[in-house]
Amino acid sequence: MPAFNAGKFLANAINSVRNQTCQEWELIVVDDSSTDGTWEIARNLAETDSRISVIRQPVNAGVCAARNTAIVEARGKWVAFLDSDDIWLPEKLEKQFALSSHDTEANLLFTNYYLWDGYSDLGIRYSNRKKFPEGDVLRRLIFHNLFGASTVMVRYDAIQRAGGFDSQFRAAEDWDLWLRIAEEKLWARGVWQPLVRYRLWSGNTIKNTQQTAESNLSVLEKMLTRPSCRKQVLFKQSCAIARGNLEFARIRGRLSEEPDLLPGAAFRAWLHYPKRVKWLMWSVAASWPTLLGGRLLSSVIQKKVSAKW
Repeated sequence: MPAFNAGKFLANAINSVRNQTCQEWELIVVDDSSTDGTWEIARNLAETDSRISVIRQPVNAGVCAARNTAIVEARGKWVAFLDSDDIWLPEKLEKQFALSSHDTEANLLFTNYYLWDGYSDLGIRYSNRKKFPEGDVLRRLIFHNLFGASTVMVRYDAIQRAGGFDSQFRAAEDWDLWLRIAEEKLWARGVWQPLVRYRLWSGNTIKNTQQTAESNLSVLEKMLTRPSCRKQVLFKQSCAIARGNLEFARIRGRLSEEPDLLPGAAFRAWLHYPKRVKWLMWSVAASWPTLLGGRLLSSVIQKKVSAKW
């Protein structure tokens, strides 16, 4: 569990591990040089449970460095991840371990999860059972990060062979790791039942829109440079889409005050990936004369952009 200035939510996250029906675990919390009460909260809880250990990084080095620090100290055959603002539901570990016994080939286990505002469940990640990403999912993984990090358990040896998290990334670092594991082999199995609550709040959504889009593109570009990279054609296609997505992410926060940014961004996005004709249609529709409904069309497209990016 990486934790930076996580005092607001940290106790809830740690206690969600302590409340697991499966009690055979160790929890390694890495305080990434927080300036609030994160260290004290973690240490106080560790004093009441010998399975919890706390490490403090002397400088703020980011989530990847924090996770890598914990991985070095881990002693289990499986490594599970939990962000300090999310929580596990009680049966999370038990049901995943049962799944690992049922399919010994699996090296990445995950669960469905709730989107949550801290008070109410707002929806679930996967609502269509046919789209649940199990088995050899490399082709789909090239285009999307399929797994919520706080739901994932990975075999320790698979993480070691992949080299752990890449500290150059401050977002999409989990996607990068899944893709590198898949270079050798990734066989995913998931628990359909939502067993994690992923917290939506300003600390992990609003400020990261453009940063995430930039990191997504960087992850894909990095993969293309790796000698072991498979599916080069698909990675190039995904890169083109990511460049288009970045055009929208860059203007998303300014659209309400500067709606005229939309036609140009949509046209540039289409140039990156001409197969996505929808983006060209958005550019034309958003610049359509007001008398012919251009303002209404532009408003509809703005809402689409704001919702997705």
